[in-house]
Amino acid sequence: MTPARVLIVDDDKDLRETIVAALSNHGLTILEAQGGEEAFDTIVREKTIDIVVCDLKMRKGGGFELLTKVRALATIARKPLFILITGYPTVTVSKAKELGAADLLSKPFDAATLKSSLSTCLKALGFPGI
Repeated sequence: MTPARVLIVDDDKDLRETIVAALSNHGLTILEAQGGEEAFDTIVREKTIDIVVCDLKMRKGGGFELLTKVRALATIARKPLFILITGYPTVTVSKAKELGAADLLSKPFDAATLKSSLSTCLKALGFPGI
């Protein structure tokens, strides 16, 4: 089976690198983007992103905007699942569900929480969990 392709999107380089490090030994293909615009371009170009782990608030296009744009794409047969990351969970939980996010993680979160969420998404897509 081809490894699952996970796109990590955050304008905070340190957090992005921490997430990549936490997931790097689990047989995943990991891509990175610094913001929503770059992530959208990556999703359109690659066409086979399985899961997007994305911060909600970024300087170059946030998570809700990216999720909405990707859901509207006609050129991608299977849309990726989204795990959104936020520092303001009470404000965004209902909107995240409404837009179809698979999960919403509140900052700060630990590696175990991220891996659990990612594992659930992987299994939903037919991949083994981590």
